[in-house]
Amino acid sequence: MQLVVVFYAVKINQESPALTEAVLAAAAINLAAALVIFVLSPMEHLKTLRPSTLITTFLFFTIIFDAAWIRTLWLSNADVAPVASACIGVKVILLVVEAKGKASGVLAKSDTYGRDELSGIFSKSLFLWLIELLRVGYGKVLSVTDLYPLDDALNSTTLARNFAEPWEAGKYLNINNCPKQTRSSRGAYR
Repeated sequence: MQLVVVFYAVKINQESPALTEAVLAAAAINLAAALVIFVLSPMEHLKTLRPSTLITTFLFFTIIFDAAWIRTLWLSNADVAPVASACIGVKVILLVVEAKGKASGVLAKSDTYGRDELSGIFSKSLFLWLIELLRVGYGKVLSVTDLYPLDDALNSTTLARNFAEPWEAGKYLNINNCPKQTRSSRGAYR
C-alpha cells in the first residue's frame, strides 16, 4: 500500500511540483520504513523473547503522526486519502500484532520464563504484565508457587556463582575492587 501512496505522490508531483515535493519524500521514506519493518520483524521474532521495542515504538509514533497527515489529506480532498487511511489501518493492526508478544508460543515450550521477560514496552510501561498476579492476589493470599519465575540474571544461584568466583580468587580483598553497589552502600553503615 505504501507503494500506491508513492505512485499517487508522483502523479500529484507532476500536476503541482512545488506543493508535493515533501509529500513525495515522505511517501518514499514511509515505503523504505515499511520494507525495513518487513525484514526486521521476522528476525526480531526469531531472536528475542519479548516484542520488539524498536518496531512497536516506531509504529506507535508513526500512527500518531500519520493520523494528522491523513486528516489533512481528507480535508484537502486528495485522491490518496483513502489509500493512506488504509495504510494507517494496516499499521494499527501491525502494532497490535507486534505488541501482543509471543508468550503463548514460548510458554508452551517452557515454564521457565517470567512474565516480565516476555512483555513488551507497552506492557512494561503500564505494568500490564502484573494484572494476572494482582487478580490472583486479590482472591487469595499469594504463595511462592503463585509468583512468576525469576529472570536467570536475578536468580540467587546465578548471583552467588557470579560473586563467589571473584571472591575466592581474592579479587575483593581491596574495597576499590568491589562492585559499585557494595562501595556505595559501605558509607551508609559507618
